[in-house]
Amino acid sequence: MSVLRPAALAFALATALTAGAYTAPAQAATPPAVDIPYESFTLSNGLRVVVHTDRKAPIVAVNVWYHVGSKDEPAGRTGFAHLFEHLMFNGSENAPGEFFTPFKEVGTTNQNGTTNSDRTNYFENVPTTALDMALWMESDRMGHLLGAIDQKTLDEQRGVVQNEKRQGENQPYGQVWDQLGKIMYPAGHPYHHSTIGSMNDLNAASLDDVKTWFKTWYGPNNAVLVLAGDIDLATAREKVAKYFGDIPATPTMAQPKVDVAAHTTNSRSEMTDTVPQSRIYRVWNVAQYGAPDLDRLQLLAQILGGGKSSRLDKRLVHQDKLVDNVSAGAYGSQLSSTFMITAAVKQGVDVAKVEAAIDEELRKLLKDGPSADELERTRTAFQAGWIRGVERIGGFGGKADALAECAVYMDNPGCFRDSLKTLAEATPDVLRSTGNTWLGAGKGSHTLVVNPGKRVALAEDPTVKPAPFKAPKVDVRYKVGTSTVNRKAGVPMPKSFPQLIFPAQQHATLRNGTKVILAERHDIPVVQMSYEFPHGTAADTAGKLGMASFGMGLLDEGAGDLGALAFADRAQSLGANLGARAGLDSSSAYLSALKQNLEPSLALYADMLRKPRFEQADIDRVRGQWIAGIKQEKAQPNGIVQRVLPGLVFGAGHPYAAPRTGSGTEATIAGLSRADVQQWHDTALRPQDATLVVVGDTDLKTILPLLENYFGDWKAAGSAGVSGIPAVAAQPKPRVFLIDQPGAVQANIVAAETLPSSTDPKAVEYDMANMVIGGDFTARLNMNLREDKHWSYGARSGAQGALGPRLWTASAPVQIDKTGEAVAEMQREIGDYASGKRPASAEEVAGMKKVMTLTLPGAYETAAAVMSTIASNALYGRPDDYVFKRSAEIDAMTPAQVNAAAKALGGNGLTWLVVGDLSKTEAPVRALNLGEVTVLDADGKPVTKK
Repeated sequence: MSVLRPAALAFALATALTAGAYTAPAQAATPPAVDIPYESFTLSNGLRVVVHTDRKAPIVAVNVWYHVGSKDEPAGRTGFAHLFEHLMFNGSENAPGEFFTPFKEVGTTNQNGTTNSDRTNYFENVPTTALDMALWMESDRMGHLLGAIDQKTLDEQRGVVQNEKRQGENQPYGQVWDQLGKIMYPAGHPYHHSTIGSMNDLNAASLDDVKTWFKTWYGPNNAVLVLAGDIDLATAREKVAKYFGDIPATPTMAQPKVDVAAHTTNSRSEMTDTVPQSRIYRVWNVAQYGAPDLDRLQLLAQILGGGKSSRLDKRLVHQDKLVDNVSAGAYGSQLSSTFMITAAVKQGVDVAKVEAAIDEELRKLLKDGPSADELERTRTAFQAGWIRGVERIGGFGGKADALAECAVYMDNPGCFRDSLKTLAEATPDVLRSTGNTWLGAGKGSHTLVVNPGKRVALAEDPTVKPAPFKAPKVDVRYKVGTSTVNRKAGVPMPKSFPQLIFPAQQHATLRNGTKVILAERHDIPVVQMSYEFPHGTAADTAGKLGMASFGMGLLDEGAGDLGALAFADRAQSLGANLGARAGLDSSSAYLSALKQNLEPSLALYADMLRKPRFEQADIDRVRGQWIAGIKQEKAQPNGIVQRVLPGLVFGAGHPYAAPRTGSGTEATIAGLSRADVQQWHDTALRPQDATLVVVGDTDLKTILPLLENYFGDWKAAGSAGVSGIPAVAAQPKPRVFLIDQPGAVQANIVAAETLPSSTDPKAVEYDMANMVIGGDFTARLNMNLREDKHWSYGARSGAQGALGPRLWTASAPVQIDKTGEAVAEMQREIGDYASGKRPASAEEVAGMKKVMTLTLPGAYETAAAVMSTIASNALYGRPDDYVFKRSAEIDAMTPAQVNAAAKALGGNGLTWLVVGDLSKTEAPVRALNLGEVTVLDADGKPVTKK
């Protein structure tokens, strides 16, 4: 449940931009056209239904979009749309209680809801046999909700939303978006206020107001239902008519007129925040969603600042070295869109100098337009991103989302085809013209600069007494159908479930000793691979913390004959995504290649791994960015936790004591030389000890000769990583650590313990024990702190996989005035569970079994999910059929086993870490007498009180 804004071709953008920007070789082939075929129909009550068939997995994506967002809120009622999104997860008249409950019973995946300025959506992927249940539930909250909303539910979700607002504002630069909305759009414009609304308006929301809001906006004639996956048109017609046909239409509400509200002059403002460096936001209001100019501006933004070799990156990061990072993007909304440039200014650099350089590069692009080469590379990246995006049927940015977005905003589920056509036909002259139309002379922008300093809470707009809220009359054009559904009989639950299908794995060994595992997936013309090396951050020595992550991050900064920028150009021209990362016990380098460009992409990938350039200028540049990133981590509550907690739990000198971010410290990164980096590469990346996982549109006969050609003669010397991770002595008693975050409106609370290795025979039992306390939305911690107390936006627990002792944490960000009480509740929940005072019930265990097993058929719809599981199996020495064996083990697990495992969660030696404003957290935490209390700084060092 969250606040989002729409963006045209959102998942194409997301997948196109992940690996930075890249130069088209002669042998790069044009990406194939990939479509989302669909059929549609409309019920007599106005519900529009779109159907897309994709049989690759036995699941159906159910996606319901209501055409109502924060733009539709009158003065004095800001935040209503988002508040109502939350209310609709609290049960309906015929299914009281948590909306999630029956979905957890059937193994639903990717379930959530979001609200933005223009729409509210709800989505879930359900097993095919559970489609009736999902449609029954969605139709019940559409047609039978009001009787389930009472004052208690309203107050509960109001508190949850207010904590979501606090959580967002508590982040570095977290107040920017509220401020920009007020600056970019005049009072009275639908986009002037934020989607999450004001505290005053949320507090003023009455039960009658909320019910009238529902009766106005949440009817079938203001909604679009998309069904995508294992379904056909005939089945959809029958089931949708059955469950939704008798729901009466609501009023037909006029949508606000498009009002771009483009500025005519440039303006500028500043604000301060507890941040480590200045950040520049330069923003224009531009063409609305669906306008061809928005698609063109997305291309232009990518060329200007969308990747590693974009113009702003070349100038500000590589040439002038003025910023640590810079980006540009165009983000679509219904009434007006946003073109934004963001730059993180290097410490000590004059902000004005950066602003001048940005302005100069923009003027050059608007004057001359992009080169043909820039345009072709960028177009290829967008097209490749689209191909990758259509692999997913549901969830954030899947095919169901694309169809629903087009249907709601354009009344044309296939409007994405128009966008793709616009992108395909764009020329340098057209982009230059479009850029000048929206960003050129006479079109003003606003520059907001956030500087380091004291965070000052933004003043809310003056409270406006809202006019009486009366719903318009129902549109008589729509007719109500009949239904044979007896809702009093309860939710129709499935009697059977699809079987888990995991692709067969084929094995081979390259002549250099690398083990190859192939899983064929022929859904889209993409091949993915990940070279997995048994050498992660745990192998970093004390004086070189961050070496593994820093080294992996340098691999794609130039390789072979290509420097950093040329390498990025080359990858973009191929439509390839490449990168590398270091985990705790292993490191991986990945490639996602279009099938038709597989061999040249593989050649680039091989150069990245075998022949990285490690040029001193690139090392120095990345080092500066890296250290700036560490400072950013220490400005974020969760970043502080990730950096400090491992050392407290594992103790100095332990391989797992380093920051879990893998980034090291400012001092260790500053001390790394080129020789250090080269030595790390030559000894840590040992192909003879590695596994290469390949998943996608290929076969062993095709891929193996290619892998032999590019990697067969590659070998390395050196050790294979850490030989054995030492155990950790149990803490004899609880300890409490506090870190000050002045001005914070929330406290981040974490309780930590260690569990045995992921290779332990009882590892799955510990996983199940964790599920009961905090591993799911419906687990005890979240139901207590969020749903009951509404002190937090979400509480959870979990243990990261590890070859050595696993770090188990239970965490909750809570409103600052409830810090002490929240710690007490967490301590009680964990203690009662671990001690057996309140053991896991048979019902809880049965419910979590379903969550962990029935979700599996829908968990592997993407090649990335398959690849991740295979890589994990390789790391922990598991067999190919581990997913089946684990599922069987869970099915056979008893409550007694779960409760025995629960004893390891929070015994007598929990380590507590609380990050928040010390003036508000210290006294209530000390009053709990949990254990010795120590105040630390953001580096984890004790603070001596003056």
